[in-house]
Amino acid sequence: MKKQVVAIYIAIIFVFQLSACQVSPKPEKTIDNFVNAYNNGDFNAMLDCFDPTISRGIRALVDIVGGIVGISLNDIMDLIPLLYRFTDELSIDSNAKPQMRVDVLGTDIDGDNADVRVNMVVSADGQSYEMECVFRMVKTDDVWYIESLGEQ
Repeated sequence: MKKQVVAIYIAIIFVFQLSACQVSPKPEKTIDNFVNAYNNGDFNAMLDCFDPTISRGIRALVDIVGGIVGISLNDIMDLIPLLYRFTDELSIDSNAKPQMRVDVLGTDIDGDNADVRVNMVVSADGQSYEMECVFRMVKTDDVWYIESLGEQ
């Protein structure tokens, strides 16, 4: 009985030690998620990478504009990832799809705020545009979100 108590005690300490060693995701992971969503044409997943206040505002604007023009822009946004998948499966020229590549140059974290400096390349139809920019990030409930993006 005493060995079982000691074994349970050791197991509990081990679990607490493991959980204490876990690191919250880094701001760069949110940027990776954003780039993957962009490259897959997934507008909703891109919005999920932004601060929830900004994301809700953009979604509200999309709803308002869709109501004015009489077309559900949300439905169109939901359709884009499917169209991207069809271009891949049907071997349609994939150069027509916009693609983004981001190389992190450095990250400055100050509490729940971070600036991630990147080199960004956006290409489509054989054309490329390259720029250095800064993702301003904010951490809310242990999740990093994009607050803004600007050229450096």
